Amino acid sequence: SNTVLLLLGENYLYHLPNQDTKIYAYDPNNLAAGPVHEADLGANFPEIGGGIIDDSGKLWVNLKDRIVRLSEDLSTAVYSEHMQDTVPDIVFPKNNGMVLFSDGSILSSSQEQHAWLTSTTPNENEQFPVLAHYDFTEFEYQNQRILANEADFAPRPIIGTDDEFFIMSRNYMIKLKYDSQNQAVDNNIIWAFKNPQNNVTTQSTIAISHPVVLGALVCAATGPLNNAVTMQIYCVDYTTGELVQSFEPFPNAPGSAAKHTLGGYSDMNWLVAMANDDNNNAGLAVFDLNSMSPVQAPVIMNNISESFVLAAGNHQMYIAKRDSANSPFQLVAVDAITGAQEVLYESNVSGNPRAGLGAVGKFGVYFPTLDGLVHIRN
Repeated sequence: SNTVLLLLGENYLYHLPNQDTKIYAYDPNNLAAGPVHEADLGANFPEIGGGIIDDSGKLWVNLKDRIVRLSEDLSTAVYSEHMQDTVPDIVFPKNNGMVLFSDGSILSSSQEQHAWLTSTTPNENEQFPVLAHYDFTEFEYQNQRILANEADFAPRPIIGTDDEFFIMSRNYMIKLKYDSQNQAVDNNIIWAFKNPQNNVTTQSTIAISHPVVLGALVCAATGPLNNAVTMQIYCVDYTTGELVQSFEPFPNAPGSAAKHTLGGYSDMNWLVAMANDDNNNAGLAVFDLNSMSPVQAPVIMNNISESFVLAAGNHQMYIAKRDSANSPFQLVAVDAITGAQEVLYESNVSGNPRAGLGAVGKFGVYFPTLDGLVHIRN
């Protein structure tokens, strides 16, 4: 089945399959042994959303209207209070975004305007208290509620420096600040960048993905909402939100996008974008943010997975693809500098790789395939 969560910790690879209520821990160097630990979360996707690993190696997972902290070996679990209790009159959204602030507090968010702040210090009931509920449509920028009519939000905020973070709606990317002294998110928006492409004619959204922070820039990608529009990338100044540069990664692929489209190499100040297309017009594109120019021509691939993983050490991009309906599923490494592709794994089992979520770390590259989890040790 599809993979909902794949995280590589210090000692374990954590895997949450779709339609499964259990999360599994594998020995990263011996996947063939199967799961060495497991924990039943009592629900499955989409009631279970995203997760993060903190500095102490503990795993945090969004579980409907609660978050749960699991020990490294999944043997113990501590839950938060119910977020629904703070706003019982709303239909609770499906949280799958998590931001961990410097004081340990966690912001959980959804693809709607709601977010919750939870302490990671248990109370007398041995639960993590919910500190606050936020409705982004009520936040103000220059004394105006610019998000008042926004309904779609990117599922995963991205953290910057000094507890600053970024969220995306269909029409805006906004910068916010968390106040650790008062354990509260400041509801005054620092800056707001409006999606230039979304109008009556073009119709696009920047809530399709998470932004990426690279050096002094924050970059976001649009998702076309009609088949006549191509994906755009906008890079804005981290401090001011002013547009610095825009890119059109795949000019011959109108209407093509992906839910997880951006990544980057901070050592090179390179931005990586992806889009899925069935007509050989999209794939992976790399831009040098120093020169504001493409590193190479786009790497064209068909039927690619909805995300990639990037290895900083060798500047490789790892992604699953299938060239056509009758082609085998392949896991490939793409050189970010030259665009050269190397097939690392191939399966003759039929199926679409788009739901693949990979992981990369000191043990190598991991990817869910149609045959199961695959580990590339090189």
